[in-house]
Amino acid sequence: MTKKFDKELSKIFLIRPDGKIVIQIRSDNKKLCPNCFDASAGGLIDQGETPIQGAMREMHEEIKIKTDLKQIGTSKFYCEPKDWHCKVYVFVGKIDKDIEWFDKSEVKAIEYFTLSEILARLALEKKNDNVENVFDTSLVSALESKEIINEINRII
Repeated sequence: MTKKFDKELSKIFLIRPDGKIVIQIRSDNKKLCPNCFDASAGGLIDQGETPIQGAMREMHEEIKIKTDLKQIGTSKFYCEPKDWHCKVYVFVGKIDKDIEWFDKSEVKAIEYFTLSEILARLALEKKNDNVENVFDTSLVSALESKEIINEINRII
């Protein structure tokens, strides 16, 4: 029996030539995970869209970037505030310059981190209850997949 998901999302990791990953800080007006670190871009896949179409649309809406994307895996998570069981399609792409524009209603800021820096912060957050949760929950689900981490490492 196949589990039906309430929502499908895309998460996109964009990688610069120096191997750093573009990470957005979600706008403080977002209902879910405001001010949290998130993937370079991503969001809900609209009805009738394929995962790659949804990823390309979200990337263009949020950060005005067009680049080739490769799907590197899927993950799933439960979004408690909305009572959604979600499937997340994870993509990776390469960019050759920094992000120059972003939609301020969606994104508060753009930062750049190595994968090691991201994983170290995530490990600290999970290990220590006193550390503020700063990662979007769907990003955490993607980064808990060894398949996804290995594929990002291979591309870097």
